Amino acid sequence: MCGGADYIIPNPENHQMETRRVFFPMPFAKMPVLLDGGELQLVQWGKRKGEDSGIDVPATGWAREDNIESPSWQKHGPQNVLIPVQRFSEKGKLPKSRWFDMPPDTYIMGLLLKKSEKNFVYVVTNPAIGELAKVHDRMPLVVKANFTPADFHIAEQMEEEPDQPTQQKLF
Repeated sequence: MCGGADYIIPNPENHQMETRRVFFPMPFAKMPVLLDGGELQLVQWGKRKGEDSGIDVPATGWAREDNIESPSWQKHGPQNVLIPVQRFSEKGKLPKSRWFDMPPDTYIMGLLLKKSEKNFVYVVTNPAIGELAKVHDRMPLVVKANFTPADFHIAEQMEEEPDQPTQQKLF
């Protein structure tokens, strides 16, 4: 389903590219999205209970591919976006997180909701395949730049997820 991700983003303070790690449970977690025209922007990854109580968006970080055309999502006017990450984590059925590397030139498909002058991105998921299905029943929808599904060959490595999510400085 994608409980965490590693991504590279430029640090505006020193103009160096830096790798960031984010987990959905982190308060106000942010993910990178590519907007129309190729602009990269950090956007809040969904909504956790207790966050943004006055904003009407789903309290989750994920959207099932087979449900994104439903009225419950369409009422928010979602926009398809690309989420550029180097790898993502799944925990699900196992005690430790597993990290899965993204193939070159692929992205996670996201839904962008614009509400109350704030943007939210939701990871689009579909049924898990191959080794990933042993970890979780869902996985992120991996696509090419034109939003067509990409061949996803799994490369994984085990890694412990931190016991307590910590807030990372995101510039």
